[in-house]
Amino acid sequence: METEHYLPLPDRFEIHEYSIMGRFCLSVDGEDMRDDLCDAIRGRGAFRRFKDRIQAYGMAEAWYRYRDAALREIAIAWCEEHGITYTE
Repeated sequence: METEHYLPLPDRFEIHEYSIMGRFCLSVDGEDMRDDLCDAIRGRGAFRRFKDRIQAYGMAEAWYRYRDAALREIAIAWCEEHGITYTE
């Protein structure tokens, strides 16, 4: 509900974590790992396969840092769009 005191935050469809996963996959340096991760996010069960692969490659921490940075960018853009000062 939108009032003069509250604004709805972006929902999961507006954030689109799948897109963030895709960008992460493309950012991986090793061609074989990059291809494997890109394959993992195709089709049904993509989130589970992706999580399994990043664990297997020891990339979970890198993924969470990447995702956090992407979510921070979304938060900053949302704040700017609504005239709200973003602070850490």
